[in-house]
Amino acid sequence: MTWLWPIHTGKTFFDVWCIFHLAFWLFVGSVLWARRTSRPFALGWCLAFAYAWEASERFFERWWPQTWLNPESFINSVASDPLMCVLGLLGAWYALDHWRKP
Repeated sequence: MTWLWPIHTGKTFFDVWCIFHLAFWLFVGSVLWARRTSRPFALGWCLAFAYAWEASERFFERWWPQTWLNPESFINSVASDPLMCVLGLLGAWYALDHWRKP
């Protein structure tokens, strides 16, 4: 289980940035919920954006190693961070849908 715990950026499934990813996607999910955006459409675009960002990070790690000091593990880039996107969006939509109901 060393791939899961303790958390080490670049070595484990999750890293400390997962918290920030989740917070960002909760915010985005809340905004999309408030704008009444189609959920499948929003989820597709957000996942595309998440994967595009992760691909960009791979290039940034090579171009600016002095700025990107702790490269992520491959599994973190392709699975964990996009998973935070899905969980953030679904969590915001679920919470906001049930917040209104008595």
